[in-house]
Amino acid sequence: MRHGAIAAGAALGAAIGLVLGTAHWPIDPNRVSRELSTGFGVVGVPNQATLTLLPRPTLRLSGFTGETSGLKITAASAEATLQVFRLMQGDFAPLGVTLRDADLHIDLDAARAALSQVTQRPLARVLVKGGTVEIARPSVGWSTSASVAVAQFDWDGVYGPLRAAGTGRWRGQPLDVSAVLGQPLAAVQGRASALRLSLDAPLAQMRLAGDLAAKGEADGALFRGQASALAPSLARLLRWFGRTPPDGLPLTGLELAGHATATAHGARIDAAALTWGGQAFEGALDVSRAGSGVAISGTLAADVLDMEPLLGAPPALIDAAGAWSGEPALPSPAPEIDLDLRISASRAVWRGHRLDNAAASVSQSRGRLSVKLLEAGFAQGGLSGELSVEQGAGPCRTHRQA
Repeated sequence: MRHGAIAAGAALGAAIGLVLGTAHWPIDPNRVSRELSTGFGVVGVPNQATLTLLPRPTLRLSGFTGETSGLKITAASAEATLQVFRLMQGDFAPLGVTLRDADLHIDLDAARAALSQVTQRPLARVLVKGGTVEIARPSVGWSTSASVAVAQFDWDGVYGPLRAAGTGRWRGQPLDVSAVLGQPLAAVQGRASALRLSLDAPLAQMRLAGDLAAKGEADGALFRGQASALAPSLARLLRWFGRTPPDGLPLTGLELAGHATATAHGARIDAAALTWGGQAFEGALDVSRAGSGVAISGTLAADVLDMEPLLGAPPALIDAAGAWSGEPALPSPAPEIDLDLRISASRAVWRGHRLDNAAASVSQSRGRLSVKLLEAGFAQGGLSGELSVEQGAGPCRTHRQA
């Protein structure tokens, strides 16, 4: 009977402890604002605050606002998991935060200086469930926004990796992003850190695996490592980015992989494997800014090259009246793209016209696109020549030289 009384008392004590631990204890919202603001910038006074002790100490807030250097947060509700030891001392010290229906504004210009001063892990986990994120860089007049379904950030330890993953929509398209930053503290201070990044959307896929150095410690490089990108349609990709596809751009997919080196001024892809319009190339490419557009230069080599998917059908040399044809021989120049490429192929075919051991240069600048055949074997002889198309005030004018 004595043992039964002890068991009953233990059960009653456990029941009381469970009730007390799962109860939502009201907390003064002003106290919450004061204590959280000591470590996380300015935290507004929530509409309501409660504390539960089980299964882990959690502070629940209704109506959350917060602001620190480069970051503003507004959320319908928030939950902060607290450190037990600090709570026993009467302090609110969050380990992780969950935000629901949140609006986040990130100012990259303001955040850059603040990040360089970070010396410890602020939180072990941040979870966002629903909301929007706006990223801006006022110094260059740039901003973009995306809706967030779920986003999670986990920092394993002060010297451990930072893992991030999120799903949402950007410009009407679903988007999945994941990243692992090997040494976050080193990265925010401008030193090198391992980086793995993946981006998946219906219109594009991208992978990066290498070293990130925000201050360009690696010989001036901001990133150095393996990179790959895939776009089922270049035209649709450009429209997704808010750009108008140039006339004559093949509506075909592009795949690119290689060893990338990125600087503040551009990027270089070595040991590049490029597939465009179903044509496979190997070589090296340099990409840089050129005014409001982009400049692409490099060397590419192909075993077998079918030029029709890239240039369209070859033009007729003679029109129906027996005169030289005025039909455009090349696509219209793209004013936002400068080209300086050297291309070679063991065998090149342009709708029945075969060239062996062909070498050509492709240049485009200031409204003029030129394809110059430097040398090639043709009909048991040699062949060279140039096709160019120039954009003037009127229709494009084609020039032929053999």
